[in-house]
Amino acid sequence: MNKLILLSAIFLALLTGTESCKNGNNAKGTNDSTNRSTALKFGTAVIKNAAVAIPEMVKKMDTLKRMDCTIQGTVSAVCKEEGCWLELDRGNGQALHLDWDHQFFVPKDIEGRKVYATGYAYVKTSSVKELQHIAEDAGQSKAEIDAIKAPREQLRFKATGLIIE
Repeated sequence: MNKLILLSAIFLALLTGTESCKNGNNAKGTNDSTNRSTALKFGTAVIKNAAVAIPEMVKKMDTLKRMDCTIQGTVSAVCKEEGCWLELDRGNGQALHLDWDHQFFVPKDIEGRKVYATGYAYVKTSSVKELQHIAEDAGQSKAEIDAIKAPREQLRFKATGLIIE
């Protein structure tokens, strides 16, 4: 009898997992951005009340090479190909690029939404090829992509967890 109960529980768990995949959800978050009243969560846990504003993080990074932290900001751009990166408005006409090494994928229509991200900030020199690839993923025109001619040092953020509100 115990074996029957165990097998039934395993079957039910597998069936539930299969339904989640059919509904467009992944194990680390949901890609349903139509219900904006529900926060979307991806990756590791994020402690919202520990978040610092991006300008504060940028100021601290003037003297650091890397900083572990949780940040909050507003989405200004998203990868239109896969939802594999996003950019947050830094408030000064610049953006902070966030990625997560394809550990999860976010909805492609979240511009303007508030995000909390846990991970680390770091400075990176991005190659022309990488900058052009990001511009292509963002849906920029061929002329805009071709105008990228030099590598650029950027403050970036490697996220391990996200909450999108």
